Amino acid sequence: MKKKNVINRLTSVIFVLALLVSTLSFKTEAYAAEELTGLSSMEIVAQMGKGYNIGNTLDATGGSNRDIAAHETSWGNPQINKDLIDGIKAAGFKTVRVPITWNVHIDDANNYTINEEFLARVKEVVDWCYEDELFVIINVHHEDTWINVSNIDTNYKEIGKKLGRVWEQIADYFAEYDQHLIFEGMNEPRAKGTGYEWTGNQACYDAVNYLDQVFVDAVRSNTKGHNQERALMVCGYAASMSTSVLNSIVLPTINGEVASNLIVSVHCYAPYDFCLTDNQNTFSAKNGSDTGGITKLMSDAKALFIDNGVPVVIGECGATNSGNNNEARIEWFDYFGRITERYGIPAILWDNGAGGTSGGECHKYFNRKTGENITVDLLTAFIEGKDAIPAEIKDTVIDFEPYKDGDNVKAINPYEIGFSDIKLALQSKVNHSETTGMGFSLKVDTNAKNKEALYDISKYAGNDLRVVAYVSSKDADTVTLSAVDANGNYTELFKTATTEDWTVVAGDIAVEKGMFISFMGSEETTFYVDDICLCFKDENGNYAIDFVIEEGSDAGNDGASEDGKTEEPASEDNNTQTADDGNVLPDSVDEPATEKSNVVIPVCIAIGIVAIIAVVGVILSKKKKQ
Repeated sequence: MKKKNVINRLTSVIFVLALLVSTLSFKTEAYAAEELTGLSSMEIVAQMGKGYNIGNTLDATGGSNRDIAAHETSWGNPQINKDLIDGIKAAGFKTVRVPITWNVHIDDANNYTINEEFLARVKEVVDWCYEDELFVIINVHHEDTWINVSNIDTNYKEIGKKLGRVWEQIADYFAEYDQHLIFEGMNEPRAKGTGYEWTGNQACYDAVNYLDQVFVDAVRSNTKGHNQERALMVCGYAASMSTSVLNSIVLPTINGEVASNLIVSVHCYAPYDFCLTDNQNTFSAKNGSDTGGITKLMSDAKALFIDNGVPVVIGECGATNSGNNNEARIEWFDYFGRITERYGIPAILWDNGAGGTSGGECHKYFNRKTGENITVDLLTAFIEGKDAIPAEIKDTVIDFEPYKDGDNVKAINPYEIGFSDIKLALQSKVNHSETTGMGFSLKVDTNAKNKEALYDISKYAGNDLRVVAYVSSKDADTVTLSAVDANGNYTELFKTATTEDWTVVAGDIAVEKGMFISFMGSEETTFYVDDICLCFKDENGNYAIDFVIEEGSDAGNDGASEDGKTEEPASEDNNTQTADDGNVLPDSVDEPATEKSNVVIPVCIAIGIVAIIAVVGVILSKKKKQ
């Protein structure tokens, strides 16, 4: 065989294999995640989960169309980078909203043409979101020079000309991106600078409905790619959550029918004084004045839209840092995250990159340069619920004596520190060596409604815990310490002998999610529990305490403060939250699983390489024989 023939055959084989590999499972740049197509907006929204706004960045209004980086950083935030997107994904978010101000990059004199370089920058950010398999929303934001104008109620047709052209270009540019990409027509369109800027009137409501229709017509007129099925977000006046504005929304139509795959967008910062000012820095999920605005929005959204097959997305929400009121914010994030899940409404957290602790606009959750989550407790409460916040792991003694808080003396509330609804009783104190007088202990009456004292240790999941406590039975009966798993199964750790004296009970537990410890007496028993020690293994696998502690000791931890108060576990509310309709709110929502097939490409390449090597070997072998 001639050398030329060998080369020709080898070239042909390589070409065929390369062609085969190139046609197998390669995705365009727009499809980093498995292609999403054919879904209704209700089905899309069901997968969006919690979302995050990269605010005050691409929507900043400084700079010029000649310097995109200067525009993006003009409000003090760094440019968006892949590390930030990765951090958002790692925190548990499933959706990213990218607010964008286009005006500085639009050439009004050239038929409102958008600068191609700016479109490419937006595309870069969208592609990063796709690489992390996130839903991504792009919008028209902070357009205060041509949309949010004082005469929006009379100038809406002129505004519509520009809005339509802008969305025609965006729709065409991103046509091939699948249903992971969502378009949002406007952000808080309103009559800026007027006395009715945030409330509007009927003329303003009508103007916004007109502009929503312009937006939908512009996108649906483009038949390329996925534009006919793309989910489109429309809002009412100022994206307000008020009942009057929600009632005023007229959904855009196509050929006389409500357009397909619409989503209603609304913003919720409620209660306003807590979320956007320093006037209120406390929040309670049990206080109707705190939760009333939120529950009203939920019921309105359900009645007006969701029950009629149109999903709702809360495009912005959040609670400002007001004097480092972290516990109150955790309570808000937990409540808001759970009630929106209950109603099937994705909530997208507003982050403007502003740190600080006052001013009403302190919404910063990530290090924008590195992508580090700097508010783990808040974001965990928002996405998973406050019960999922990792507990501080340190040895603790739970005593039940009143304690001094400044000039005040406060009583311990067992319910607020993780116990079932058990009362305290004044009883003779734990007596190890001599009588120490009277003090407060848990009192459990097995003839009463609550026949045991349960303490939630779920927050210590994944750790080895030693529990040591003192118990005393009024009726000289037994008391049992048990571990209770999430399925309600009891594992007995220690049972006392029959005694009226204070007796130690103890046991070791490998803590799992949903687990409690139980103190339970035998039938017709009244018993008391005091001085509960929670001790964890150190780095050497040892516990700091054995099964005996002395009255008043801190069990080797730093729990006791100078005023004599024993440090208690963080206060938490284990009561099941309910919606305004009385239904129990779920702790979590299962999300549809997403299959991944990206491994196909490297496998095909590997097979192709092996095949090439094999063919080369055969050809060279034949040549050698010749």
